[in-house]
Amino acid sequence: MNLDWFRQHLLACPFKYITGFDCPGCGLQRSFLELLQGNIKDSFFLYPALFPILITFIFLAFHLKFRVPNGSKILMGLIIFSSTIIVISYILKEVQFHTTM
Repeated sequence: MNLDWFRQHLLACPFKYITGFDCPGCGLQRSFLELLQGNIKDSFFLYPALFPILITFIFLAFHLKFRVPNGSKILMGLIIFSSTIIVISYILKEVQFHTTM
């Protein structure tokens, strides 16, 4: 799959533009493009939270279509899990950045 056009037209991060620092979502687009090309390992290392986020959205669609029993509780758990991964990976990325400076 040729994704060159998408790579050249990634959305700029306004937080990074204003502050100069990465935001907790920086890397999501590049990670998704790597996943579309089948580079699972590269995708994970670019943005580890992509996988739980995708699982959350897939479950949300499934729940909206089939009304899964306790689906809202499962969704809340998935959202909390995804948010936790986002925060942890952001902290680790920032710590790694500041220790290499």
